[in-house]
Amino acid sequence: MRAKSGKPLARYFPEVAALLSGLPPGRFVLDGELVITVGRTFSFDALQMRLHPAESRITKLAVETPANSIVFDLLATEGAANLLHAPLFERRLALESFFQSAEQNDSLVLPHYTRRTEKARDWLETSSATIDGVITKRRDGPYEPGSAL
Repeated sequence: MRAKSGKPLARYFPEVAALLSGLPPGRFVLDGELVITVGRTFSFDALQMRLHPAESRITKLAVETPANSIVFDLLATEGAANLLHAPLFERRLALESFFQSAEQNDSLVLPHYTRRTEKARDWLETSSATIDGVITKRRDGPYEPGSAL
């Protein structure tokens, strides 16, 4: 588990690291976001509190405010090899298959997907601040690391 900067994160989020290491596909590369929910919203402050030098504090916070992993993309698996250049619709199918093979767990979240603009707008309008936004990507586009649309 690494941050976009390359910094290792498993030490700070041991509950997510344990979850990911126990998944049946064995070796895989996912792209996603770590989140901590406080009330009905995501808390960036709670996430930042986990980046603490004291292991005892991290262990305590992992129980009190456990993190979830929202997974947006599957970039590689043992069975599918490298998916970086595959179009989004193929990667999404592989991601959905990956989730089906993984044991159901509320800490690993597959976000909703739609091709309908109206549906995405509805999610934003009815979310009551439980989602941060909507990601839009070309259905036929390859994975583009570090890019933002």
